Amino acid sequence: MSAIPHAAWDSFDSGLALFTVVLSWFLTALIRRWAVRADLIDRPNERSSHKMPTPRGGGVAIVCAFFGALIFGRLARWIGAK
Repeated sequence: MSAIPHAAWDSFDSGLALFTVVLSWFLTALIRRWAVRADLIDRPNERSSHKMPTPRGGGVAIVCAFFGALIFGRLARWIGAK
């Protein structure tokens, strides 16, 4: 039996989803800026699907935000259950 009502967890899950989106957006912008400075740019060639040079590494930010939110959510539920 959980110490926190189910409705509270629903709002927690919504907040966690919003937090994940915002964190992902922020980290993507941060990594993009770093990639441009470090010249980590994918330059188009005949096999490319894009026409303009594109910074690499944005997916790393999304994965980090996902796992960060997953860990935070698990910890918050573990602490809330005690």
